[in-house]
Amino acid sequence: MFTDKGDFKKEKEEVTRKVFKDSSKAKKIAEYEKLKKSPEIKAFLELHNSQKLKNHNDFYQSDKLKKYFELKDTPKSDKQQKEEFTALQHDPDIKAYLKFEHSKELKLYHETHDSYKLKRYQELKETVESDEFKKRIEYLKDKKKFEKSEVYKKWQRYKELAGQDDIKFFLKFEKSSLLKNYYDVKDSMEYKRFLELKEIISSDEFQKKKAYLEDDKKWEKTEDFNKENQYLKIKKLPHLVNYFKYLNSDAFQFFKEWEVSFEDNFSANNIDKEKWSTKSFSAENLPVGNYSMPGDLHAFTDGKNIQINNKLIIETRKESAEGLVWKMPAGFIPATFDYTSGLLSTGKSFWQNDGIFEVKIKFNPEKEVVNSAILQSENNSPRVMLLEMGTKNRLGVAHNPNDGKLKVEGLDISNLSKNKWYIFTLVKNGGTLTWKINEKEVLKLENQKVNFKFHITLLSLVVYEIPGSKLPANFEIDWIKCYRKK
Repeated sequence: MFTDKGDFKKEKEEVTRKVFKDSSKAKKIAEYEKLKKSPEIKAFLELHNSQKLKNHNDFYQSDKLKKYFELKDTPKSDKQQKEEFTALQHDPDIKAYLKFEHSKELKLYHETHDSYKLKRYQELKETVESDEFKKRIEYLKDKKKFEKSEVYKKWQRYKELAGQDDIKFFLKFEKSSLLKNYYDVKDSMEYKRFLELKEIISSDEFQKKKAYLEDDKKWEKTEDFNKENQYLKIKKLPHLVNYFKYLNSDAFQFFKEWEVSFEDNFSANNIDKEKWSTKSFSAENLPVGNYSMPGDLHAFTDGKNIQINNKLIIETRKESAEGLVWKMPAGFIPATFDYTSGLLSTGKSFWQNDGIFEVKIKFNPEKEVVNSAILQSENNSPRVMLLEMGTKNRLGVAHNPNDGKLKVEGLDISNLSKNKWYIFTLVKNGGTLTWKINEKEVLKLENQKVNFKFHITLLSLVVYEIPGSKLPANFEIDWIKCYRKK
């Protein structure tokens, strides 16, 4: 019901807590009034567009004032010049000009003219004097707003109905013990079972058994209890704990068989250029550098979108940039992009065929951006995806057949929890590829077409316009590590 489930209370509180005091509107008015009374704003308002300021500025261009400054800055060897300068010094217009020119009032006016405080005052003035703002203030100050609300009308109707005799009778009888007993007990199995149990628990045998079981010390009174205590104490000895922990385990077998071939935990404050390039392998030896593909909305910068501080962040930003698009048969075409992004590649430093490839990534897909950790040969197809997230979230092998349409053999991973870190692992042995997430196997494929050496590419692509609330969009990587057989 509206009243019983708390909806009335919730809606009433929602209406009544909307008060003027301490509201954002009250704070804006207070800020406006404070600014209005400040010496700077008062000085500005008094002088701005005033006749006094206009006359002052007009007099600045007068011949009289120019003559005064001319005589002031030249030696007065001539008696006539001295007399003329002395007369100008005592001239009321010049004295008034100089007094106002060096006044605190005019100084405050000039300091305030382009200040943030004036801009904020004008912004607040426009807001607090608007009809919409005034209506909102009137509503917040209305002490009768609850009585004018729909929730109050519902409450009044509820009280009216609750007072009717037939409603009172129904509610009272519905909760009566008579009706409850009728439905709960009549021909019930519980009642029959109750009578059976009553007879059982009243017997001497049951009472003796009960007393034994209720004895809190019965286990401590046995010899077996003493033996168990001795066993538990010995079991906790540190050297025995470690012994049984590694007994018959393969804990050290992995390090006997494998060695690290590549790793980066991004603990430095910049890109390790011995490991990474900010250009793709295909762009590395081109004079034009990085380029975009048809449909991409971004340009790759040369490392400007890469941040490293105990983790790697490839940041996608909304900013105009010039770049090139590869289009057949024309080749590289100049273009202007609305977004910038970045990539890292090991094309100049690290290639490996079989082995283990691991990367820890925060799973935080946005449908407008494709974030990828991929293994590539010298060609872009086929390529192995350690992870692709964004428009689609998946693992697997991707290749571009002759028809130009991307084909992916793999696994959708959209069910992963967002904004959490996961370790994505690929174990490659010839044409056998096994993917794991947090050490749990999720996909296994046989594909002899990918039996060649790979390099690693980490990148972000913009494929759709991104709402401002999602920017900048970050692709976050904690570490990456690769192993090969010894």
